[in-house]
Amino acid sequence: MTESPEMVSYFNKQIGISILLPEQWSIQVINQSQFRIFGLLEPGFEEYFEEYRSTISYLLAEPENDNSGWFESLIIESGQEMLQDYNEYQLIGEEHCKISTQSAYIRYYEWTEENTGLRISQLQSLIYNNSSSFYLINAATLKPLEDKYIPIFNAILESTRIIPMR
Repeated sequence: MTESPEMVSYFNKQIGISILLPEQWSIQVINQSQFRIFGLLEPGFEEYFEEYRSTISYLLAEPENDNSGWFESLIIESGQEMLQDYNEYQLIGEEHCKISTQSAYIRYYEWTEENTGLRISQLQSLIYNNSSSFYLINAATLKPLEDKYIPIFNAILESTRIIPMR
């Protein structure tokens, strides 16, 4: 079992999210509704990448429809899309839970990148924010690195706090 990294707090005012993340990881704000966090540089994959870092991203999004039950429909439809879009998609596990007192859904899955043949391990979480928005969290790492990164991704996700915007 690998030792947990030292965690520091990060707050993104634009989307109202506070999280704990490994101290040495770097943050990239993509736009007003999204940011991405990069893990440490991982050697051994130079054949496929100039440099490889596992990532996790947070996006504040609006549902395509806001009919009653849109959040449950989003969970089902996103799973169906993954089954169609990802090469050799395999659902590993899923759970309905609460994150920062909000209804949330987490799915763990794997797929194979077609060009490189590399197996990717991912987690995705959907967190209900309010009647017209949700958070989409995506985290990805190469399968050989999953024992190192999936526990860190889970720790970041569990630390998520939604800070109401004023």
